[in-house]
Amino acid sequence: MLFKTILILLIFPVNILFSQSHSVIKINLLSRLIKTYNIQYEYLFKSNRSFQVGFYYTNDEDNNLDNGIGVTPEFRIYFNNDKSFLAGSYIAPFFRYQNVIEHVYLNDGNYRGSALVNCFRPGVIVGYHKIFDNMGSLDLFLGSSYAFSSYRVKSMLGTKNDFSNVFYNGWGLRCGITIGFAF
Repeated sequence: MLFKTILILLIFPVNILFSQSHSVIKINLLSRLIKTYNIQYEYLFKSNRSFQVGFYYTNDEDNNLDNGIGVTPEFRIYFNNDKSFLAGSYIAPFFRYQNVIEHVYLNDGNYRGSALVNCFRPGVIVGYHKIFDNMGSLDLFLGSSYAFSSYRVKSMLGTKNDFSNVFYNGWGLRCGITIGFAF
C-alpha cells in the first residue's frame, strides 16, 4: 500500500506538468494601476470553451473609494485548432458586479458624505491567451461594457448627484494583461 501511495505521489505531479492545461490561476497586472487587486480562475469545461471568474478588491483613496469588491464571470470561446487547450484567440461575453463605498469631499476638503454604489456591467472582450511550457500563462484582452449603477446615500450631507465620479451609467473600457500558473 505504501509503495502505491508513493508511486501515485510521484506520477501525479509529472502527469500534471506534461499534460495540457485545463485550469489557470491569473493576476491582472494592469489592475494595480487603479489600486486594485484582481485574481482570476479559468477552467476548460468543453472543447474550445472555458469559464472564468475574476474577483477584485479596491481601496482607492485617491478616487474616494473604500472597500470596493467585484466579481466577473465570463464565458470564453477559443478559436484554436487544439480543442483541449486554454490558448489562442478568443471572444468572451461577461457580466461584472461591483460594490463600493464612495466618499465625496467639497473643494475645501471638508467631508460631504458617502454612498453605497452597486454597478452591473455586461460586456464583451476579445483577447489572446498563451500558455508557456504547460505552466506559465499570459493573457491580453480588450473590450467594452455598459454600466448600470445605483447609489444609496449613507450620509445626510450628500445627495445622489454628488456621487458620480467613478461609477456611472454608460459605456466603459475593460482591458488587462494577466500572468498566471496553468495546471
